[in-house]
Amino acid sequence: MAVTSPLKLTVTLTTAAAFSPLLTLPGATGEFLIAIPQIVILSLTASYLVALLVTPAVAVLAFRPSQRKSAEKGNLILRFFTATLRRALQYRWLTVSVAFGILVVVVIASDSLPSQLFPNADKNIIYVDITNDQTDIKDTDQLTRRIEKILAQQPEIVSYTSSIGDDLPRFYITTSIAVATSDFSQIMMRLDLERGGRFSTYQALADHLQREINATLRGPTAIVRLLESTEPKDGSVVVQVSGKDLNRIAEVAQEVQHRL
Repeated sequence: MAVTSPLKLTVTLTTAAAFSPLLTLPGATGEFLIAIPQIVILSLTASYLVALLVTPAVAVLAFRPSQRKSAEKGNLILRFFTATLRRALQYRWLTVSVAFGILVVVVIASDSLPSQLFPNADKNIIYVDITNDQTDIKDTDQLTRRIEKILAQQPEIVSYTSSIGDDLPRFYITTSIAVATSDFSQIMMRLDLERGGRFSTYQALADHLQREINATLRGPTAIVRLLESTEPKDGSVVVQVSGKDLNRIAEVAQEVQHRL
């Protein structure tokens, strides 16, 4: 009776329903996460069926009825939940109203909470991707040195390493690989927030560095990045033009670029 009670079925269904929205996620994110709700829902369903059909039959064959008296009367926790359940059933409409009110409050409050599908990695490393507006590698080197002077003034930065004309050797699994060009450089920093005492999170320090760098640069761009759980995306739109006639492809590409 305990296994076939509506409570057991309700627990299974509500947990499966909580994961079901992940089945409808679109794009690459949906393809990446779809295995999680599938496994959870199938596992819960199989577990309930086993508890309903297999476990009782095995218990009848393997176990014998206990001769000891039940110790439920002396169980303080059980007595507390029994009394609470009886009181809730006695004032059932009030119980339902309070539960529904809590649900409404949670739904309203959830809109004000920040959400992030893949949060930043909790590592004491941030890096800067620098793109120069000049193609001279010497000018890119001078630009990188200017940014290094800003970093040297920050007490939270323990050390930093720079690479001119190419990105650094891959120091984290999700960092993107840049094409070696004379107008690109990268700086990787190791941090210790306790040294400065000014910031409580790496995000706050990164925002501070971005403001300091933006106030110095005119023309070139430098983006301060935190390590992420997935490959960082800049939100760029890529337009691909294909065909057999190379001259026509070049014309169409120029036309698309002009309209954009």
